Amino acid sequence: MMLKHRHTARGLLQGSLYFRAKQLLEVDLNCQKNLFGMTRHIFREQKFIEVVRALQGCPWKEDKKVRDLLNPFTLWLEKEDPLFETRSQFEHFHPPPPPLVLNRCTSQTHRSLLQARCFGLAARALQRCSLTPTSTSTSRAEFQKCCNASYSAFVTQENTPIGRTIHFDGHEGKKKVTESLHSLFPKNSPFQKPFKSCAVVGNGGILNNSFCGAEIDHADFVFRMNLPPMNWTNDVGTKTNAVTANPSILIDKFSSLLDKRKPFTTLMKEYGTTLIILPAFSYLQNTDVSLRVLYTMEDFDLDSRVVFFNPDYLRNLTAYWKQMGIKFKRLSSGLMVVSAAIEVCDKVTLYGFWPFSQGLDGVPILHHYYDNSLPIPGVHSMPEEFYQYLQMHIRGLLRLNLEQC
Repeated sequence: MMLKHRHTARGLLQGSLYFRAKQLLEVDLNCQKNLFGMTRHIFREQKFIEVVRALQGCPWKEDKKVRDLLNPFTLWLEKEDPLFETRSQFEHFHPPPPPLVLNRCTSQTHRSLLQARCFGLAARALQRCSLTPTSTSTSRAEFQKCCNASYSAFVTQENTPIGRTIHFDGHEGKKKVTESLHSLFPKNSPFQKPFKSCAVVGNGGILNNSFCGAEIDHADFVFRMNLPPMNWTNDVGTKTNAVTANPSILIDKFSSLLDKRKPFTTLMKEYGTTLIILPAFSYLQNTDVSLRVLYTMEDFDLDSRVVFFNPDYLRNLTAYWKQMGIKFKRLSSGLMVVSAAIEVCDKVTLYGFWPFSQGLDGVPILHHYYDNSLPIPGVHSMPEEFYQYLQMHIRGLLRLNLEQC
């Protein structure tokens, strides 16, 4: 009798049921393949995979809406690149997604949901992290061991004596420290004493309509990047304690300070008494224009001080981030400043750091809050740097603000 049933079952498998099962399996595999290909496209487009990885290490309060959207992605990620020691450990944190998710994978509705909302929901989930900064002191110690920003971030009379040869970090150039050059350096580092709270303000378009100005101004020390305009006070604030100045901006917008210098000094007055940070000793073409900034401050009796990034510090910082896996031609000024801030500030909050062309709600945004000028491709690795900010947010080293204040 049992043998008869076995033959019957075999016959069914060899008949229409077998082909029906095979057809269903092929559909399911095609559906999975389509979902995987679609998500891979999103990964390349918006680095969604980094957000998923970041969320896996984040003790954020469970949100069913976010969980149901993220589960398919975490499952694919786990299949391709295991992040947990065992499958059961993975499933403990990420229960399997409902079958309907895979069945809907080819629908236009689901595709729109992925592209427009899923990335934003994941980023918002990070904002609700209940952080436990247990590794903060260890991570700060790593930065101090490699780079020591409080002493070495800027060229000073203390760390760069007369007679020393400065070796550029971005070029094979070098410059001998003469007595006249030495006199232009500050005696000591401006970062000798730690700051209680710091705001590092990027220039991302995500700052528009953020209403973060008052919160930024409340910080004890405010860093800004690349001489940004200050006409958006409700979103970016008014306070500036330090601002970086990319020499390319000085060359393009202010004619290398060789012609009229009043437009430049007018802009500098908007920042008040501030620290102007320049990479004078990274490339040969940077040195003269950086020195002209210092001379301009003196000629117009402006209170702002000019300091130069120490190329030894930037070399060590570059080695550190390459060891952490970032592939880049040169670090962005944003990551340089964030790295220093982690060392010299007890509390660091980032605003306007968002390298994507869409906001959290999937709506297109400007690259900068003040214009849509895109960066030169191939120089910086902004999405990879953003992934590091996510990781530091999770470890409690900083707070990455992505929403309205």
